[in-house]
Parts: sequence; C-alpha cells; structure tokens
Amino acid sequence: MRIVRITINNYKSIGEEKNILYPEKGVSVIIGKNESGKSNLLDCLNTLNFRTINRLNVHKNKMNNKNPLVEVTVEFADTELSGFHHDFDKKSVFIFEEGKLPQIQGGLADFIAEKIKPIQEYFRAFIQGLSNISNDTKKNLTAFFGSDFDTNISRQTQNISSTRSLLSSAQIDATIKNEASTQLDTYEQYVLHLDAILPIFFKFDEKDFAASYTIDEINKNANNKSIINSFFKSAGIDLNSIVKACSSSDGGEKQFYQEEIEQKLELLSESFSQFYQKEKVYIKINFETNRFHLLIATTRRSLYITERSNGLRWYLNLYIQLKEQNLLDKNVVLLLDEPGVYLHIDAQAKLVELLNDFGTKNQILYTTHSPFMIDSTYLSNIRLVCNENGFTSIFNSVSDLKVPESSKEEVLSPLCKALGFSAKYNIGPSYDKQNIIVEGITDYYYLKGVMHLLGIAPQKQPYIIPSIGVSNINQIASILLGWGCDFKILTDFDEAAYREYER
Repeated sequence: MRIVRITINNYKSIGEEKNILYPEKGVSVIIGKNESGKSNLLDCLNTLNFRTINRLNVHKNKMNNKNPLVEVTVEFADTELSGFHHDFDKKSVFIFEEGKLPQIQGGLADFIAEKIKPIQEYFRAFIQGLSNISNDTKKNLTAFFGSDFDTNISRQTQNISSTRSLLSSAQIDATIKNEASTQLDTYEQYVLHLDAILPIFFKFDEKDFAASYTIDEINKNANNKSIINSFFKSAGIDLNSIVKACSSSDGGEKQFYQEEIEQKLELLSESFSQFYQKEKVYIKINFETNRFHLLIATTRRSLYITERSNGLRWYLNLYIQLKEQNLLDKNVVLLLDEPGVYLHIDAQAKLVELLNDFGTKNQILYTTHSPFMIDSTYLSNIRLVCNENGFTSIFNSVSDLKVPESSKEEVLSPLCKALGFSAKYNIGPSYDKQNIIVEGITDYYYLKGVMHLLGIAPQKQPYIIPSIGVSNINQIASILLGWGCDFKILTDFDEAAYREYER
C-alpha cells in the first residue's frame, strides 16, 4: 500500500493552501530554508497512526486556530488486492481527525461495504440468537459487529478471538457452527491482510554504538532507550545475562550465559544478514571481567563495531530499531530529519546510496540542507518547502515557477550545489570544456537527459551551469569571462531572456 498524496490542514505552520505533498514511490527529499516547516511536515506524519485514535489538536496551527485534519491517499498494489480475493479501486483515502480512528473512503470503503459489512451483520444476528452466554459477552460482541468496521487491529483480533472461543464452547448445530467458523476465518483473513499492508510512519533517529561497555554503564542506564539496550532487546538477551556473563564468580555459570548469548547472537546475525543483503554478517561479543566489547565480522577477522563502515552501522542501527518495535515485516514509511548531518561529504554520498537502496522496498522521506544528500540523477524526487507569511508552502517539483522569489535562491541552493554550480564545493567551471550557462534546474535536466539519450560520453559532454533564473546569467557570465573560461549562453526565446541578452 503506497502513499501517493498527503493533504495536511492546520498542523503547526501548515495552513490550508499549498499543503499537499505527493511522495515518491521510493525516496522523497525535502529541502528548504531553516524555519520553513520541513521538520513540521515530518512531525505531522510521525503523529499519524492508521490503527489507533489520533491526537492532532495539540499541534494545531496557531495562526488560524483551526483544528488539524489530514487526508492520506494510498494506492494498493495488484498483489495486495489479491490478498482480499476481490478487485476494487486501487486508491483509498484515510481521513485523520482529533480523537478518532481514521475514516476510510474510496476503494477500500467500497470493499468493506460489499464484503466485510455482510459478515458483521451475520455475526450480529448470530450472537443475538445465542443462549447460555453472559449478557456482557453478548452485549460487547453485538456492539462490536454492529459498529462500523475500523482499523483498530488489536481490537479486531481480540474480538475475533472472543468469537472463536464462543463458537468452540457454544452448543449449536454442527452445520451452523461450521458456517460461522468459515465466516469468521474470512473476516480474520481480511483483518490480518489489512494489518500487514497498512503503512506505519517510523521516525528513525540514528544512535551511536560504542566499541566497549562496562557493566556499571549497563546497570546505570538499564531503563534508557539507548541503542545498546535496543540491541539486547532485539536479540532477546536479558541484561542480567550480560552481567552474569561478565562478572559471575562461578566459572560454570559464566560459561553457560556466554554460550546462551552467543546462540542468540547467531540468530540475530542470520536475521540481520537477510535484511542487509550485502554480505554475511557475524555479530559477536567479547567478554572480559565487568566489561564487554561489541564486534562485527564479515570475513574471518572481527573488528570493533566502531571500525566498521558507516553504511553497515547505519543498516544495523535501523534493523535493531525496527526489530525492537516488531516492524521488520510491516509496511514502514521511514522518516529522517537531516540524516548524515555530522558525516563527512563522502559518507553523506554513501548514505544517499543506502537510502536509495532501502527505498526500493519502502517509502522514505528525509529533509536536508546538504548538497551531498541530493542525488542529481533523481531530481524528480525533490520537494521544496517555503515559508510564506508565516505559513508553510509545499512545492512538489524543483521546476515549479510559483516558488516565491524571496525563497527561491536559498531553497534551491543545495540543489544547485549538488548539480555542480558552486566553487565552494567544486573546482568550478571547466577550463578544457565548453561551458553552457542555462536559466535553471529544468534546463540542466533536459540537456543532461538529451545527452544521455544521444549516447554522448560523459567526458565529451559540455559543463552545464544552471543560474537560478535568467536575471542571474550576466553575473555568472562576468565571472567566467574573468576566469578566462569558454562559454555559451542558452535561454528560452522570450521577452525576459531578450532583455538579459541586451543587457
């Protein structure tokens, strides 16, 4: 179930205009000035929950004092539709309001009315007709099947279990019991399939592993949400076992706990290797008295975890947090606010590769100011966020001409730097190639695309410089003249370009 549209009304700085986000199928990159509302956008998504009552009003926009309302449009894949054994409109809308479970419209709502509602009505009448059951049970189950179907999966499974127990104990005709069991199995199948594909927004905060930990540190921070505690929890290792493995005075007891921990780490390593898919990974712990070391091996040699690559550590970090919250097999929408901000520029570029790789399986939205966190081969996945008169505005294309002039240069600067237009981050224009100055990002993209289609080798391609608007061309041309660079200027054939040509 892929999210294709998000309409956010009155959440923090987001109002009721220019408030629609169209996420990419894989990775969406959100760029904009400080205080423009990038983090507010991620915070809103992180607040949404398809399975529980939502609390939004505490974050309502103070400028217009209206209550938030969020609409999320999703699209089912063909394989997901087959799980319902029914063909319906692929698109559905979930509406999130304060104090309510999401309301459903569109194809899924039609399916519920056609297939699920009749089963609910069947059980409502069936339970009302039963004798020899408590009034409370009859009242609760009758109310459950009599209410509108919702996505509170835990409530659904609890009542399905109660109904199944009732069927097994009730003294009714075998034919009727079989029919009821079949109906309940179908109902449960729909609920479990829906649970498997409903998106879960997960805001990932990367945490640093240490190479070594003392038992005193572990005991002192036993209740903290540290990455090492998440690591042990995801492996099913009790902290007391770690303490015993490090500091027990009984040699046999120490050996027992160390072997138990090694077995659990083998299972964790196997599971992580399937998630990572790059190479076989072995996670190990080296025990000393009152201290242990965390090691990773991909060959025969083990290294401290801090000596492993940023990419492997990032994947392990993500894996542990997803596993701890039982999200590994769920439809996760990953949210990241300024990932890689403390990484070296080469490591940031590697992180972009990792995100693109993970984005083949899950949707990702991340904010950034860094040009090195932008992949210039995928400009279509960039979303711009600006602040206009105190309200956040969302633009779903880098070529959107409605981006305000007051914000355009700063908003687009990370993109321009990623494309090569900045002597601060690159050597600058080419001295041995033809330089072509164009009006903007879209022109750059068109030309690069045409050269790709024509099969022009990269070393033979001219150096293209986008200027963020035709009025900036003269300044760039002056710089290139001063540097003695050969260049040509390519513009649209319109009045603004002609004025610049005359100037």
